[in-house]
Amino acid sequence: MGIHLLQEALKFDPHNIDGLLAYGGMMAETQNWNEAERIFKIALEERPDLANVYHNYGTYLQKRGMVAEAVEYYKIAYNIDERHSASMVNAAKALNQLGKNKEAENIVNRALAIHRDSSTLDVLGIIYYDSGQLQKSVSVFEEIKQQAPNNTDAILHYVHVLSDLDEFDKAEALLHQILNTEPYHIKALREMAVLLALKNKHEEALPYIGLAVSKCKKPEMLQKLLFQQGNHYKDLKRYGEALKSYNEIIKYDPKHVQAHLNIGGIHHLYARLEKARHHYQITLKLDPGNSLATSNLARLQKIENNMKSNG
Repeated sequence: MGIHLLQEALKFDPHNIDGLLAYGGMMAETQNWNEAERIFKIALEERPDLANVYHNYGTYLQKRGMVAEAVEYYKIAYNIDERHSASMVNAAKALNQLGKNKEAENIVNRALAIHRDSSTLDVLGIIYYDSGQLQKSVSVFEEIKQQAPNNTDAILHYVHVLSDLDEFDKAEALLHQILNTEPYHIKALREMAVLLALKNKHEEALPYIGLAVSKCKKPEMLQKLLFQQGNHYKDLKRYGEALKSYNEIIKYDPKHVQAHLNIGGIHHLYARLEKARHHYQITLKLDPGNSLATSNLARLQKIENNMKSNG
């Protein structure tokens, strides 16, 4: 149901709790925070006995970055309804985000006792990974792989764990499994390129990252992909192509510090001193404490002084 339809429905029945929660959720999705807050407060007054009200308000708070506050509302939700596993899972995610891994582990295990599904297991696997319990994380992701081999998000998380354990071949096989059925899966393509780079196979990584760049429609993700692509080219000493990737980034984000720094470095390498200085200066304007830009500018000045004295 669209926003306007919900607004009309709430005019007709302002006490409709499902309509209030849906409308509040839409306001949160569009970052209309004040309106979302107003609606959720009405919902809390209408149904202070309903777990979903507290859960949805917690979700709104977490989207706003108010993670600790969100946890408190998730806890109220599952204390009202001890089988409200969604609030347990979200509380566990939030607690993990706050670095409270053990509490997060305990709560997600409560949710798993209600229903042992792959998405909840995925949260447990991430908690184990984030707390350095890699072998426990492997056990959880192996269970997911058996239970839900098409849970792509979980498989990608497993790839991270395996990479940290230097089990690159196993991680690569999992990525091929995804790409065999979803050849344009952006995150899987990106992870394949990362994995191949870890194996010092930058040439093999380039087609994967290139395909991801060509298929990506989201500007924020595209910048990350372009930066990764530029780094592959840079590591291969294909500086002209690296420069193209970094220059594409600053078309989307003129304040991308590392892209400016890398562009400056490539111009510096080719003795294009004015261009190098320009990008180092932008880097320092955006990040005044950037020691590499500062030292590179000093090197440029030294080169110019030598050129003047020799001239």
